[in-house]
Amino acid sequence: MHCVITVVVAADYAEVHGRKVRIVCQNPESSYAEDLRYAFIASPFPEYRCAIVWGEKGLYGVFLSTCGAVEFPELFKKYPWKQPWLDVHPDQTDTSAPVDIEIPEQARGTLVLSGTPFQCRVWRTLLCIPGGEFRYYADIACAAGSPRAWRAAASAVAANPLLWLVPCHRVLPRRGGVGSYRCGSDIKRLFLAREGIFFSDERLP
Repeated sequence: MHCVITVVVAADYAEVHGRKVRIVCQNPESSYAEDLRYAFIASPFPEYRCAIVWGEKGLYGVFLSTCGAVEFPELFKKYPWKQPWLDVHPDQTDTSAPVDIEIPEQARGTLVLSGTPFQCRVWRTLLCIPGGEFRYYADIACAAGSPRAWRAAASAVAANPLLWLVPCHRVLPRRGGVGSYRCGSDIKRLFLAREGIFFSDERLP
């Protein structure tokens, strides 16, 4: 199989939406021992709530939800802290509204990929897909060094914790259509349309 993505999986930096950012990979257990914080921020789409998770090392997660700002089941499942960790201004009573937050400069310039070595290779591969283009799951598996493991690559794509920044929305099923997406196929279409890619729900035979 010929790989259509050229990627240096050991690269320490990547370009994300026109900005050079540092990439840090670590095992998932490491994040539980760190002092991570959480806040709502302005969403790229008004109908979706957006929450981020960050710490001293960088940005750990971006989550979207249509169920109201306090309902991010995947976020709380991934980061099950015992203490409330909502970061809002003292006079901020509506937790569904975006708030101004102070994120350390280091966090703004670093993406922390917490996953298995294979997951991290897949996520680095996603960072190499240019805006306005897409790839198939088999392409991602090949570029990540496991050409036959397209199902595992699809699972890793689905587990991407940094929506939009690590562009898992640019991976599509070869049979046609936009395929599934953790936040729903509608938001995936919105992300693709924002980059000039439009798809119907038609599938190839």
